[in-house]
Amino acid sequence: MNQQREEIELLVSPKDWPLLCDIPDPDTILRFIGSIPSECVHLGMQQIAKPYLRAALLSLYLCSSAHGTKVARQMLESREGALGALEHGDPVVRGTALWILREMWLNSSDMLPILLRVLEREPSRGVRYTALFVVARYYCGVGMDKRLRKQLAKVAIEKQRDRLERKMAYEMLLLASDRPLSELERFWRLYHKDPDNVDRFFDFSLLNDYLQGET
Repeated sequence: MNQQREEIELLVSPKDWPLLCDIPDPDTILRFIGSIPSECVHLGMQQIAKPYLRAALLSLYLCSSAHGTKVARQMLESREGALGALEHGDPVVRGTALWILREMWLNSSDMLPILLRVLEREPSRGVRYTALFVVARYYCGVGMDKRLRKQLAKVAIEKQRDRLERKMAYEMLLLASDRPLSELERFWRLYHKDPDNVDRFFDFSLLNDYLQGET
């Protein structure tokens, strides 16, 4: 228990690294995720203030729990290891690879084609969710790449996709537009009243503009 507390304190110290790449080495990361008993993993993770670091570490924890530390270490130690993990049969590993690639190995422009491919072709909803979280972390806002805006519009408009996936894509498109923040707030209010009918609250003229590359 003392060792567990020490490892948690190491990662939630006043320095509180915002990114995985700021943590000194893979061994520190692997010691931390290995020190938390499964029954209190969420409690341990909640002590990490930065939400995206928390999400990346939780993803690594789930990956290591399923496959041991070898796969996680390969991703943490080299870009090639992380890129190779995108082809792994387990979606938990593929989702973890997305976090590690952007947090440790690739800049925004190099990461973008990977995210576009995942959002369009990835069969696992969980991996697509992770891709959307990475987009929210690094790409959201005015000035978003036109290719990404178009792909998010596709996600939002495709009715066979999960409603939360579509909701996240639409929210980011509103933030990337010149629409006032009040429009996003209105969307949230309407959505929470009737979350099963997300299409009712979309502005399809905005989505069509993005699909046609006119916005």
